[in-house]
Amino acid sequence: MEWKTVFDDQKYFSSLEVKQFKNFQKITRDLGIKRVLSTSFIGALPPEEQAKVIEHIRQILDNAEEIRGINEFDIEHITNVYWCSALP
Repeated sequence: MEWKTVFDDQKYFSSLEVKQFKNFQKITRDLGIKRVLSTSFIGALPPEEQAKVIEHIRQILDNAEEIRGINEFDIEHITNVYWCSALP
């Protein structure tokens, strides 16, 4: 989040504003694993490293009391939108 510091103590733009939006999506365990694997830096890993990531995600899902024994569950997405305006 260091990028925000360029808006501190400057005279070209208004103060940086932010609004947060939350969205929930129902997924399965398999879809959760596929979602993690679709992250670019994980997708670029060699297959043996991806297998380790998959195993780690399965362990996390198996140990999460909130979803133990449940195949479908909600995940929360948070989107932060930042904006400012050019000053005259």
